[in-house]
Amino acid sequence: MLKTDKPKVLFLEKIDDFDLIIFDRYSRRGILPNEYLDNIRQYVESGGAVLVSSGPEYGSAESLFRSPLGEVLPGVPTARVYEEGFTPMITDLGARHPVTEGLEGAYNDPDSDIPGW
Repeated sequence: MLKTDKPKVLFLEKIDDFDLIIFDRYSRRGILPNEYLDNIRQYVESGGAVLVSSGPEYGSAESLFRSPLGEVLPGVPTARVYEEGFTPMITDLGARHPVTEGLEGAYNDPDSDIPGW
């Protein structure tokens, strides 16, 4: 396999082997073609998990929201930037997902002595 074939193998052929796909402050700059992002969207629609950790780039023209993946992302960018704390909460569905179900105490559980995130 050529080195250039690795992204194709990961995002088209072996995507179902992942538990979670993480985008960390990712901006669309032609690195991943829309075909790969559409395949990630299908992966999420089939029960796969994606985590988008972003900042101001999420509201830019290069945002993942403006790609095929945008159809499954829960937040719509407004281009407004807030610089304040945020405490995430796992939904009932998220608490049952294989990626998050073992995170007891990681979120704000009123019945737990363990502090949340």
